[in-house]
Amino acid sequence: MKSLQDASRVNLKVHHRSHKRSFLLDGVRTGITVGVLSALWHFGWLILVATNTAQMVCDAMLRLHSIEPVYLVSPFRLEFALALIALSTAGGFLVGYLYALIWNSVGKIGRKQRANRVQATQ
Repeated sequence: MKSLQDASRVNLKVHHRSHKRSFLLDGVRTGITVGVLSALWHFGWLILVATNTAQMVCDAMLRLHSIEPVYLVSPFRLEFALALIALSTAGGFLVGYLYALIWNSVGKIGRKQRANRVQATQ
């Protein structure tokens, strides 16, 4: 039976190996995730607009940031609401997709640097 100290050494080695591994993000899945989150956020805003509470929330947020409210929230219009949801979903998808591309390219740079360090020490 292994001692506690031996078990912790093994766990430390496994953790150390897994910590060095970088993972890649799927651009489409990341894009869809960020797009859906953006759409849900804007859908929540549209609920506030439709229930005529958006002006109060907007004024409160501006005052919390020490800004005097000067903006007026327009009445709810379905065509603008649909356009907002469509554009925020597409924009969120694009941001998520680009994030995944950048994340993956930075990971490749890191792997190359680690490989160069390993070769230099050998």
